[in-house]
Amino acid sequence: MAGLVRTQPSGDGASDGYAAVETMVALAILAMTITFALVAAQTARRATVVAEETRRADQLLRYLIDEAPLTLSTQSGTANGFSWRMQTYFTSDASIPGLLLCDRLAELVSNTSRRRFHLEGAAICPPPPS
Repeated sequence: MAGLVRTQPSGDGASDGYAAVETMVALAILAMTITFALVAAQTARRATVVAEETRRADQLLRYLIDEAPLTLSTQSGTANGFSWRMQTYFTSDASIPGLLLCDRLAELVSNTSRRRFHLEGAAICPPPPS
């Protein structure tokens, strides 16, 4: 059998070391991938919590602007994890004769995150007391 060269594995363990390095590199890549996935999941969870709080705040603000009693005063209270304040006051620009316009300002502060939300609206004011 001329022309065939047969090699014997060397007993020095060089190929074993090469396999160990490959395994360590693969484990490092796997660890980084898992770390990035956990950070992404935590960020997504935090964004979900903020979005849910914003949705609840928007609902409460719209309710306060639309349904709170139309009195020229400042009202306050707590509801659904928020402290709220509702102000109703005369608008300085009354461009429609015979109608008094009021600005309404609803403000919320989250009791957990301390984030602030606000919404403004306008309404026809009740006639002033005679």
